[in-house]
Amino acid sequence: MNKVQLSSGRTVEYGGKQHILELDNILVTLDNLRNKIIKNDKSLSKEKNTISRAIESIQLMKNKIEKENKKKALSENMTLEALIRELVNR
Repeated sequence: MNKVQLSSGRTVEYGGKQHILELDNILVTLDNLRNKIIKNDKSLSKEKNTISRAIESIQLMKNKIEKENKKKALSENMTLEALIRELVNR
């Protein structure tokens, strides 16, 4: 499995719980920044739009990872069920 480096410097598995938590933290930080820009200066709409696109990209990546994790868990569960059936039928 691929590794990814968190903002803390730690290296974790791509798509793991820590990676997803990091993505959530980034999303919250970007959303807070976007909201501050809106409140402080209405003329920064281009910057707000750029941050919004970054948020959308990260959300898409997170959704893709979560979907892959669900498929992997389902596959592992099916494999486990097959193993149990095989052991029971011996």
